Amino acid sequence: MRVDLHVQGDQAALRSLYKWLSRDPDLRRTARIELTGQSPRPGDMGDVLDLVTLVIGSGWSAASLGVAVAAWRGTRPNPPAVTIRRGDLEIVLTGADEEQMRRAVAVLDRGGAGSGEAAQAVEPGGAGEPGGSPESGGAAGAGQGA
Repeated sequence: MRVDLHVQGDQAALRSLYKWLSRDPDLRRTARIELTGQSPRPGDMGDVLDLVTLVIGSGWSAASLGVAVAAWRGTRPNPPAVTIRRGDLEIVLTGADEEQMRRAVAVLDRGGAGSGEAAQAVEPGGAGEPGGSPESGGAAGAGQGA
């Protein structure tokens, strides 16, 4: 199974997350961590690296990934949004609270194995909840996406 992470922003943020995850002993033990991307378009000078990809094996834990991503975002002066894709699930992390991460981890643990179920993980008052908006710092997930 494969988990892709996209960091909104520049390549420096993506490489920083890659290095952070590569140093995490739990993730290194249960996943192969790579920088991946799309093939170059005409006029590009080489590959465009825009994803951190985890090829996960047995013993992988969504909680370990969640803790590592949350810790990395906590070190950033302006934490960028991080999109996590597993199977047909996609979760965008924009907030920093523990409840948001708990919900995101629960969604990743439930899905991604071809279940096809739509899933949503949001911060209270965030996108996808009554009175919430994408600007309020929530995490939104869309099942049947990209």
